[in-house]
Amino acid sequence: SLRGVVVSHDRYFVSQVANTIFTIEDRAMSRFDGDYHSYMDARDDLRDRVENRYVAGGAKINKAMEGSEVHGRMNYWSGWTAAKASWLAEGKLKHIVSYGGDIKALPNLPKMIDLAKTDEHKAMVRFLEVAPRVGMGFWVSPEVPKDRAMALRKAFQAMLRDPAFVADAAKRKAPVQPVAGEELDKIVAAVYQTPADTLAKLKKVFGFK
Repeated sequence: SLRGVVVSHDRYFVSQVANTIFTIEDRAMSRFDGDYHSYMDARDDLRDRVENRYVAGGAKINKAMEGSEVHGRMNYWSGWTAAKASWLAEGKLKHIVSYGGDIKALPNLPKMIDLAKTDEHKAMVRFLEVAPRVGMGFWVSPEVPKDRAMALRKAFQAMLRDPAFVADAAKRKAPVQPVAGEELDKIVAAVYQTPADTLAKLKKVFGFK
């Protein structure tokens, strides 16, 4: 029998002669033992596992990054400082762009809103920015009396300034950047003004129906 290395883009030919497949992707070589069909099955299985990690949550996505199954992700800044501070300290992360509020530790990081070229594109970015601008929001029903809602807002702001709370947040490396309830009202009200056709285009970009 003949042995050797064949470089080919002909799937039919490869499936007939090869029993080990080498692939090069993202400057990395991978080996799959078996014929071309076995390679396709293994590749699809790997992609399914990676996609499932995206669905399963941040911790599993980070694990996939450690195993070089994926090479990047979106994450909130607090997600890095609280869960993967060592990655930041060791320079393992290269930040590309941010959206939402300012990140004091990354003052020169480009902002997505500044890269948008049209008013419609900027409106799309502002819609996406609602989540990081609101952060971890706390809500009550619209039926709650106004004076009671104001009392809750005042108490919550006082808690955020409490030295024990601030110290505990610092210990957990969780940044605290309070946004007043009145400001949250304005943020939400503004995004509700986004035109329906603009939202339809944004949904199409993300593959949503």
